[in-house]
Amino acid sequence: MLLRGSTLGQPSSSNTHRFIFVVGWSVTALFMLWGLTCYVGAVASAYTAKKWPSVQGTIISSRAVRGCGKGTSYYPAVQYRYVVGGVTYTGSRIAFGNVGCGSEGEAKVIADEYVVNAAVLVYFNSGQPSDASLVVGQVLDDTWLGIVMMSVIFIGSIWFAFRVFVSGQFIGRLK
Repeated sequence: MLLRGSTLGQPSSSNTHRFIFVVGWSVTALFMLWGLTCYVGAVASAYTAKKWPSVQGTIISSRAVRGCGKGTSYYPAVQYRYVVGGVTYTGSRIAFGNVGCGSEGEAKVIADEYVVNAAVLVYFNSGQPSDASLVVGQVLDDTWLGIVMMSVIFIGSIWFAFRVFVSGQFIGRLK
């Protein structure tokens, strides 16, 4: 039986639109799920790192760096040096999670906390000493924002794809 508006062997325009919307929203949901797992992984890593051993390190550079988004935002860039088992390592992670971008002033506030040549406590992964952080047990604020935003978009994408798939009611409104 042919559907109205279709020709022999071709699906109706409505079914094609429905398929495109379902696939599009499903891909969006999968992308959000991937991002969500990255953010949740950062939270888990931050709390796991609380068990890491620490050594004394030295700040070798600390500044606000331009380069987020379209190059108009800034982020704090801190490098430190530390020694584990006679091997010297250089690290740059301040804390786990999304560093985020902001104004130059915001980035400078964080960078200024880490004065060049100052001694700092560096936490390192004993199984991979090059994996280190200055802050453990907490994540950066933008990480929590990312988790909330991606959760909302993920749930909304699943809901929208399901509604389109089951009822197709939104398709008629788009014509």
